[in-house]
Amino acid sequence: MIGTSKPPDPVRRPPLRGNLFARIGYTCNPFRVLWGDEVLGVLIDPSLPATTRELLSGGTDVIEFVGESGSGKSTHVLAAAHVAENELGEVCARTYVPVGDTCVSWPVGSVDRWCIDEAQRVRRSLLARIVRAARRGDFSLVLGTHTSVAELCERIGASCRTIRLAAADRDRMGAFIAARMAAVRTDGDRIPRVDSDALAVIERSSGGNLHVVEGLMYEVFQAYATRGAVPPTVTGADVEAAIEAYRSVRITVRGVNGSARP
Repeated sequence: MIGTSKPPDPVRRPPLRGNLFARIGYTCNPFRVLWGDEVLGVLIDPSLPATTRELLSGGTDVIEFVGESGSGKSTHVLAAAHVAENELGEVCARTYVPVGDTCVSWPVGSVDRWCIDEAQRVRRSLLARIVRAARRGDFSLVLGTHTSVAELCERIGASCRTIRLAAADRDRMGAFIAARMAAVRTDGDRIPRVDSDALAVIERSSGGNLHVVEGLMYEVFQAYATRGAVPPTVTGADVEAAIEAYRSVRITVRGVNGSARP
């Protein structure tokens, strides 16, 4: 999640506070919205910073991470900004483009790299202007986008490296869930197992969108905290109940409520 104030996605009911999560061995709901560099503490792939460092050192005008919602674009853009600033010593501008916006503010002062998340929302003429500036050497670009700018870069003469990100499969979803649970565990590394039925329901309901996986598991842990206990295994029934909780509070998430997915 890039920028200083990216809104939660999706909007969720207020979290349970007080000692409810402490009582079940967690500092908070493991699937709450993460802000800024918190995301880097729960990476599924520990090699991502090293891989990103290699990408940034290639001298490419534009690096784009292309994929659907929940495929990991924002995490990759965030990792790029973090590596650029903290390991390469670059001055980095970060921009998140909200839903409905088509313009972005130009970075103030001189920057080495401009990271733009949800770049597909920027109107094409402005995006072309930004790519031309990268071609001139004003800065390098890192984009998180649903649609590739490779053809635009080719027309302008800017070099472009495209990394396409696929929807998460069951192994990746399982690793994502385990990393989030382990990050806020207060009494050791023991976390519940997610059984095959639960992963099947999550896969069917989310379509591999990790934002939806996060939202479903948020509701699962809200229920655990209310009951005062975390079972040794997350079951398909637990996830089905979470889907109903989503619907009951009228949260619209593609793949859970208001879509063709069951």
